[in-house]
Amino acid sequence: MLPSSSGMLLANGGSTEEVLLMAQKPVEDRVSLLENNLRGLPDRVGALEVRVTELDRQFQQFRVEVRDEFSSTREQIRDGDEETRRLMRVLHEDLVARIALIDRG
Repeated sequence: MLPSSSGMLLANGGSTEEVLLMAQKPVEDRVSLLENNLRGLPDRVGALEVRVTELDRQFQQFRVEVRDEFSSTREQIRDGDEETRRLMRVLHEDLVARIALIDRG
């Protein structure tokens, strides 16, 4: 609970004074107020479901894109490694040939 100028704030955001005032109202008034507060709730929940579904779809698409990009990056690294090995073999063969030439010389 948080202190406020009018008393303590409750979890629902109302103060203790508001809760006491509400408790003094007739049940019919309290039910009407509750019905008014809940009016439109199904539409809001439906809108949230649509948004969550769309976010889920976007997240799945993002995962696919990231997976594809990582696969592409790994392939590029693998190709680069192969090219590096090929160049190392060429340099090694060249070095061996030069050493053999020096030995003969």
